[in-house]
Amino acid sequence: VAWNEKRPGRMPVGLSVACENRKGMLSELTATVSDLNVDIVKADIGEDESGRGHAKFDVAVENIEQLENLLESLRRLRGVASVRRTAHAPTPRESG
Repeated sequence: VAWNEKRPGRMPVGLSVACENRKGMLSELTATVSDLNVDIVKADIGEDESGRGHAKFDVAVENIEQLENLLESLRRLRGVASVRRTAHAPTPRESG
């Protein structure tokens, strides 16, 4: 995914997190995002067939450094197996 440093404002980024399905996990994920001053635009939370937790977020970040800090902070959380960037789903406001 190309990053346009000249574009003003926050950039939308999709994230996929595989994690333990346990009490408090969602709270830890969202607190980490919030602590880094990143906006959650959309969230889809569930579990896969094996019972592992799965969270998909669309977030808005200011720059690549903020995104890299977010990815690293999420990966350090206890119970997080993986974090990866995904395609951002445009909101109706962005597409219309």
